[in-house]
Amino acid sequence: MSYYIRTFLERLLFLLRTHFETYMPSDCQDELVKAVKNREVDNVYAIIRQAYQDFNVTHI
Repeated sequence: MSYYIRTFLERLLFLLRTHFETYMPSDCQDELVKAVKNREVDNVYAIIRQAYQDFNVTHI
């Protein structure tokens, strides 16, 4: 993963972490919530990418 992508994902992780601290997620056991709380940048990226791909496949 390139430096720029990694930096972008770390900033995204920070934004998501701040959001989840401010607003309680409805499902605290969600994979994305767990990955954000554990600061797993690679998992956050994989989860978001998979959700994007699933959305595009079902809405084409």
